[in-house]
Amino acid sequence: MRQKKTPRYYQVALIIAERIRSGQYEVGMKLNACTTLATNFHTSPETVRRALNVLADIGIVEVVHGSGAIVLSKKKAGEFLDNYNSIHSIRDTRNEILESIRRQESELSYFSKLLDDMIFETQKAQRKFPFTPYEIEIDETCLCLHETLKDLRLWNRTEATVIAIKRGDDFVLSPGPYAMLESGDVLFFVGDEYAKQRMQNLLYGIEKKESVQLG
Repeated sequence: MRQKKTPRYYQVALIIAERIRSGQYEVGMKLNACTTLATNFHTSPETVRRALNVLADIGIVEVVHGSGAIVLSKKKAGEFLDNYNSIHSIRDTRNEILESIRRQESELSYFSKLLDDMIFETQKAQRKFPFTPYEIEIDETCLCLHETLKDLRLWNRTEATVIAIKRGDDFVLSPGPYAMLESGDVLFFVGDEYAKQRMQNLLYGIEKKESVQLG
């Protein structure tokens, strides 16, 4: 977010206030006329006049028309500067927070694009190689030990097709319906993107438990 630049007349007011606070311009001192001050500050008399009016409005100086201004309060000059710095500190913090949010939104947008690209590439790979098999290991906790593929009605319940069973160092390709599941077996099967989860549920999860209860 682009920060607004402090107007030139306000900059001049801040410089005069700083000189008053530092003692360069003492209380009671008469400041030169606007034309002379304008030369000192390398600006226009109108800019100096507006700067002095700002300071006069809060009691730091008293404007004497036609002959400059008289310094009234060192304390108020300090309060004016402290207030300005406080406001700008808050504004700077706000701008930093907004900039941080903008960067985070940009990063989130970038990560979202990466995720979309990854999903797209994954789906493209699945379309290109639709028969890349999933695999799942059978262990002692399997709820279907010693049951055949036929008894399990595997395809009806998971829409997955078992293409091989690895048992020890041997592979049984295209196992028939009477192939029995044993602990240590590794099933290789193909199906859609949800087939592995359905197979997991059948062999180890809720679906098998419910079928046992209903039976």
